[in-house]
Amino acid sequence: MKTIIMCMAIDPFFAILAIGQFISYLGFISVSVFVCKKVLSRR
Repeated sequence: MKTIIMCMAIDPFFAILAIGQFISYLGFISVSVFVCKKVLSRR
């Protein structure tokens, strides 16, 4: 966790990229879960 904070302090651009990747990763997981629930409820 400390290394992430250090990287954010050193390079704000990298921090923005990391946060963007994290948000897109969370979005991908939520979409996958939503699709799985749809498929399961259809049966």
